[in-house]
Formats: sequence, structure tokens, C-alpha cells
Amino acid sequence: MALAYKGIDYEYRAINILSQDSKDDPEFVKYNPAKLVPVFVNNDGQAISESLAIIDYLEDVYPENPLYPKDPLQKAHAKTIFLEIACGIQPLQTITLQGILDQKCPGYGAQFAAESITKGLRVVEELLKKHSGKYAVGDSISVADLAIPSIVFNARRLKVDLKPFPILSKVEANICALDVFKKAAPEAQPDAE
Repeated sequence: MALAYKGIDYEYRAINILSQDSKDDPEFVKYNPAKLVPVFVNNDGQAISESLAIIDYLEDVYPENPLYPKDPLQKAHAKTIFLEIACGIQPLQTITLQGILDQKCPGYGAQFAAESITKGLRVVEELLKKHSGKYAVGDSISVADLAIPSIVFNARRLKVDLKPFPILSKVEANICALDVFKKAAPEAQPDAE
């Protein structure tokens, strides 16, 4: 989404995160030995992994359409929301973790993921109460807004009730209404299933 928002041309290469063969592809492993997405490869062939590292690189190299507020406090709030989602919620609801939990107790993986997302979204909702406007932090797109659509997508996939999160739902709707985010939505990708 950062690439689309910043207007950067890029080549999309799909990695099937459900396929071990896809993740073990030597070309992919060369760019990210952790075998995780996302991975960004710049024009010099240098690979960068981890969402925030990629975003920070893009901010430094492509300053147009900034993803960080100029105000230091708002920037900190935007990073806090992003990191709450990326580090506090996302790792607890991955398909990999769900599979591991299902091996120990069939059916528990999705339940654990849904409970984890619900708990994390309560925190995000409280942060949004303090800082949101049209978007997560005020009325301009920020790094925080990049994390919201994917976690809401996963919440819906896991049938999490979003009614207790009206501010999150409003912010997500505003983000998803933007053309640049429609292009980057999971269902808009060439490998969407």
C-alpha cells in the first residue's frame, strides 16, 4: 500500500504464503532468509524486509506523499498504532500459528486468532479515540493507516464482531475508499484467491 500511496512504480511478485515450496524458492530465500513477506527489492537489487523498514526506506528515498506526520508527537502516535497492529496483533493471528495450535488442539487456532485480534482491536480503538480524524491520526494518511485494512480483513475472515469498534470501522472505510488503497487491497492482487 505504501508504494501505491507514494505513486511508486513497482513490479508485483506473488509468494504463496500457504505453500512451503513457494516460500522455499531459492530466489525468494535469497531476498529474505526468514521466508516471510513483504520483501521490497530496490532498483539496485538490494532487498529490504519487514514492513516498517520498507516504509522508512521509501520515506527516505521517495519523500513525496509522506506517510509520517511532520509533528513529532503525531508521528509517534502514528507509529504506535502501526506497531500495535504489526507487533501486537498480527503475529498472534498468522496462518502458521493457527496451524501449530490446531495440531495441539483441533479448531483452536482460529479461535485463538479471533480472540487475539479482538483484544488487540480494543487497544487500537482506544488509540483511535484519542488520535483519529478522518484517518488514524488526524485527517491525513499516515503509516498507521497502512496497517488497518489488513488487520480488519483478517478480523472479518475470522468472523470477529466489529460492532464494538466503530471508530476503527469508520477509519478503515475512509482508507478503503481511496483509489490507491483499492489497488493495493488483498482481493485486488493478481494472486488473490
